[in-house]
Amino acid sequence: MHLMRVRLILFTLLLLLPIEALASEYVMVFGGRYPPFYWMGKADGTEKSGRGMFIDFLDRFEANNPDTTIQKVCLPRKRMDEWLAMGKADAFSLNAEIFVTSENRRHMEFTTPLWRSGDHLMVPANSVIRDSSITSIRGKRIGLIHGNAYPSLDAAAEKGTIKTARAVSMRMLMEMLDRGRLDAVVVNRHTVHHYLSLLEFKASDYKILDPPLYEFDLSVAVHKNQPELLKMLNKFIEQSHNDGFLQQLEARWFDAEYIQDERLPEFAESPSPTQ
Repeated sequence: MHLMRVRLILFTLLLLLPIEALASEYVMVFGGRYPPFYWMGKADGTEKSGRGMFIDFLDRFEANNPDTTIQKVCLPRKRMDEWLAMGKADAFSLNAEIFVTSENRRHMEFTTPLWRSGDHLMVPANSVIRDSSITSIRGKRIGLIHGNAYPSLDAAAEKGTIKTARAVSMRMLMEMLDRGRLDAVVVNRHTVHHYLSLLEFKASDYKILDPPLYEFDLSVAVHKNQPELLKMLNKFIEQSHNDGFLQQLEARWFDAEYIQDERLPEFAESPSPTQ
């Protein structure tokens, strides 16, 4: 009898709890910009807005899961890794497994891919570099984003086959290329046109070399302590593939004229330039 009364009291308390108490809030870390996937408005802190195709994806995810909130936090690339490794963040916006070190990989699981992208070498139009093979760039200075891993290029640099220079933003690297301080820069095929426009560089002054250095699937990296978030995201990603929502986002954002905003932070985009 006493046990039944205790159960009744507990059940009543649960009914009296506000709905907010049953909701789940997850922290997701972002870089400053990874256009057209996302632009964030704050350099270091909680981000309420942001824009881009991944932001549209998250807005619809939250609408479909009203008891779930994604708190967006904008950080430099290295701190994004640190937050996820420490469990201070529950997820890392868009990432690809090939750019994650084995140490950081231990802390995360990747969702079903949302989109597929690729990294290429960009060189001046008059460059003698004709393709992205290691033979073609032997002895050349290649611009890379600080904090990102580049599988084939890192190995070549370690052997001394190529030289590398790192910067914290793609904008800085492209300016270094324009001034002749670099022979080539690794660019993402989806983000490069945004930076050419932002810097008012003529596309005809540069070549984006094929084939790509590598291609990769973009997914959300979720901390291993958050299996429920991983499950919800995978379910919604699968639904978004099936109903054409992800394809609609591509059509909208890949063809958009991006609104430039010089106040946007200059943190490296994520995951690789992000890439």
